[in-house]
Amino acid sequence: MPMASRSKLIQINAAAHRRPTLVTRCPVRASTEEQMMKANEGTADRIIRVIAGLALLSLTVVGPQSLWGLVGLVPLITGVAGFCPLYKLVGLNTCPLNKP
Repeated sequence: MPMASRSKLIQINAAAHRRPTLVTRCPVRASTEEQMMKANEGTADRIIRVIAGLALLSLTVVGPQSLWGLVGLVPLITGVAGFCPLYKLVGLNTCPLNKP
């Protein structure tokens, strides 16, 4: 097997064995386009928001079964995105990597 095709085969195999990873840390740098929605929530804050959002959403199915459970979309979306517009307005930042 020629050397060039062998190294290409090794690169293909290495790429195939990479596992997708869940980004749990805040980004270190953001481009100028991302300055508007730079992550401002830490990992613990995000986990709490996702759990609270799922708990509130479950109220649409079990318990009182009212549409008020849809309020759970707010903490769920902000927890998944890692950005809270209210935090930006107030000036809070729980993300340890983005602190000035």
